[in-house]
Amino acid sequence: INTTAADARRKARPGSVMYTMSNYDEVVKFFPDVFKTGPKNRLKKKISSKVIYSYSSTLPSDPALKRETLRIPEPIKADVTLYEDRAHLVTYGQDGAQLTGVIIESKDIVGVLRQLFEMAWSKQKKR
Repeated sequence: INTTAADARRKARPGSVMYTMSNYDEVVKFFPDVFKTGPKNRLKKKISSKVIYSYSSTLPSDPALKRETLRIPEPIKADVTLYEDRAHLVTYGQDGAQLTGVIIESKDIVGVLRQLFEMAWSKQKKR
């Protein structure tokens, strides 16, 4: 997950949009300061984010942080982050003790994942 953030800072174009599905209960176990460092780093390049998340707390949308959020009640089992022509997929392992991830670099694959994200976003907004 930390690698995703670092790669996104390097590769994402200024003014682009980052799409994320994430389970923040799992993320904060590995990166407790994610809510401080993540937005700060994105804002340096004026990257906005759309986040579908599960979390025991609330992560509100915040125009000042260029962040739109939608919370879902079901725990998300793995993180997906899309930006440019890259998809980062990360799973937490059986007991959250081991992160495993893969990066896909494909305009077409990331394009279809982005389409799926937008469909899920539209469906969740209607709830």
